[in-house]
Amino acid sequence: MLKENYEQMHRRIQAEVNALPMYWAFSDEQWEKLLNELGLTEEEAKEQLVSGIGNAIYRKSDAQHIHDTFSRHEAELSAAMENMEFLEDAFYYEMCNHEYAINMQGKFDVLDCLGFDVEYENEMACLTDDQRKAWKNARDRYYKDADEKGWF
Repeated sequence: MLKENYEQMHRRIQAEVNALPMYWAFSDEQWEKLLNELGLTEEEAKEQLVSGIGNAIYRKSDAQHIHDTFSRHEAELSAAMENMEFLEDAFYYEMCNHEYAINMQGKFDVLDCLGFDVEYENEMACLTDDQRKAWKNARDRYYKDADEKGWF
């Protein structure tokens, strides 16, 4: 029995990422607002803040926690994807998320977002036989649901 399915894990991880002390500022106005929110002067910001993951801005003192959280998420997802039921669910979810049937690079997008080392012209080469079976099952479910629900 799975602890959580892919969608549940995806939502949990997203909530944990959203709770991380990371900020973004894409204009001078947003930068000033961020400094005000953090109670920092420009000089203090130069000493205390860094920019990293996805151009996020965070305190140097939070960097290890942020790094550890992303590393834990990666390890959790990697371990869960060893379970073919979980992997099939992940394939299906991302097929729906990436509009697989009408996306000209649907295979690539689905596999890439799940962390597979995918080649653009030979997408399925990165999968084992068991993973290909999970892919086929997810794809069959996707097309069945698409037909029943009138997705296209």
